[in-house]
Amino acid sequence: MTITTSPATETDTINAARPWADRVQRRLLLPLVRALFPLTIAGQRGLLALPTPCIFAADHGSHLDTLAILTALPDAVRTRVRVAAAADYWYRDPLRRLAVGALGGFPFPRKGILGLTRAAALLDSGQCILIYPEGTRGGGPFRPGVARLAAQAGVPVVPIAVRGGRALWPKGRALPRRGPLTVTFGAPLRIAPGTSSEEATRRIEAAVRALAATPAATVPVAA
Repeated sequence: MTITTSPATETDTINAARPWADRVQRRLLLPLVRALFPLTIAGQRGLLALPTPCIFAADHGSHLDTLAILTALPDAVRTRVRVAAAADYWYRDPLRRLAVGALGGFPFPRKGILGLTRAAALLDSGQCILIYPEGTRGGGPFRPGVARLAAQAGVPVVPIAVRGGRALWPKGRALPRRGPLTVTFGAPLRIAPGTSSEEATRRIEAAVRALAATPAATVPVAA
């Protein structure tokens, strides 16, 4: 499957909102996360040397996941991250649109290729993408879209595991409890040309699951 890119005007519109999102993150969201959710970060230092753009692929169990990941990223990387946000959930009313806009989100339909098309255009413009290949906070197998996107764009995939979010803010709970979170970054994966989407998806999922099962103190620095 070939992923086409969105028109430049749509990409420009998404990117134009980024300076506002960065101000909200720096002045409000990141300090709030640090105060309420003591954060342990593993494997992060090597990200500064990572060629951008790239794709951050993470497991997903809570609304806290995106906040934790953005807080854990070095500022020089975080300001270039766009978050793939489920269009049917985050864009169905003005309040949710505002919330996901503050995170640097863009609408990503769960079905079809429109979300991948938008993501490909953002990668082409030099931005990084944060995506949850499970497609839902309920977990499940990784979907193949992220592997196809990485192969076509020729960008590395950085696996991420977030621990603690599901316990603090499970699906169905109105507000989170305070408590610790752990964000672990793995070594970037390169998807070689010709690799099947099934094999690439298995590699990405295996890397994320391995991080989730490994104590943060033993994870090597991403390089």
